[in-house]
Amino acid sequence: MIGPRQQTNEQWLADYDKEEDEMNLDDLVPSTSKYLAKEDVGVVGVNLTIDRFSRETVGQGSEAEECAIIHWREDYKPMVLNKTNKNRIKHYLQATDSDEVIGKIVNAYNDPDVSYGDKITGGLRLRGAQEIPAHNAAPDPLDTGINF
Repeated sequence: MIGPRQQTNEQWLADYDKEEDEMNLDDLVPSTSKYLAKEDVGVVGVNLTIDRFSRETVGQGSEAEECAIIHWREDYKPMVLNKTNKNRIKHYLQATDSDEVIGKIVNAYNDPDVSYGDKITGGLRLRGAQEIPAHNAAPDPLDTGINF
């Protein structure tokens, strides 16, 4: 017998409204880190404006280490800046000093090909600003698709 708060899979599927109940899994269990993570930006990435750099102790106990941190003008968590991403900033922005990149835009994205040890895990990477398509942009009702 099914209790008042239980449903069979068939009943649940019949009641399930995909449009109303659909939710991104990362929204269900958000990252609790105070720093930007690959899950925060996705594969397409997010264009972010460099605001400033700082140094902070990251980690706890014997794992704690002093790291460079990049802060954004947009409302995103700061990012721990590793050597790879430092080199990518230098490459894409053609700069060597931090003063030269303040106010410049980079794209933070999840690169699925990043490996850690012998496992492919994906990872947070920076590249030059990207043209990001509008996902839910309404089509122009006057656009017939015919070029004149």
